[in-house]
Amino acid sequence: MVLSVILHVERLKQSIKFRIWLGVVIAAALFSVWITLNLASENPFYKGSPSNFVAREATLIIDFGEGGKRLFAGSTIEGMNVYHALLASSRAGNFEIIMVPSGEGGGVVVDEIDGTRNTDTRVWQYYFNGEYKNALSPQAQPIQSGDKVVFKYE
Repeated sequence: MVLSVILHVERLKQSIKFRIWLGVVIAAALFSVWITLNLASENPFYKGSPSNFVAREATLIIDFGEGGKRLFAGSTIEGMNVYHALLASSRAGNFEIIMVPSGEGGGVVVDEIDGTRNTDTRVWQYYFNGEYKNALSPQAQPIQSGDKVVFKYE
């Protein structure tokens, strides 16, 4: 009789342990799903499904030629232009830029970046989303999230 009571108590303990274990597993799974859904809905880079992640930064590349490049990425604000992005990059990268008047409507052009100055044979040109834009002053070209600006010394 005592043996049967002990066996019955042992089965109850195993059953209780199993139920606790199962409850913990279910709770962990539900918590994981909840966290995933909440993080996805609050993430500013997330738009719907994983295939719809979008960049929320603009990119600025300075190409010194001969393999020397510097890359900058950062948030944009309304009213920002390529000139502002270049200034922000110079502060972040701790280098100097020199702009000179272009003579066209009060615009400016880049004369020097980080000690590399325009010469008779090579000058700073800029491309906006792959399109050559040097005729347009950097101050006149708006920039927003997802844009890519490349300043090339050519």
